[in-house]
Amino acid sequence: MGCILVRQTDNGVIVENPKNKKSTNVPTHRDILAVWIYNNIIRQLEINKEELEQYL
Repeated sequence: MGCILVRQTDNGVIVENPKNKKSTNVPTHRDILAVWIYNNIIRQLEINKEELEQYL
């Protein structure tokens, strides 16, 4: 497992990589999630995009 949903917030969801305990807030409330933000989330959590997309 590469990515887990920690909790939902008013602004999106908090996802975590359980392998390294890194987490970040994904702003799903926005109509457009900028590509650089998306790539930054993947890089911060050290996961692949398929693991993240299951929560979006």
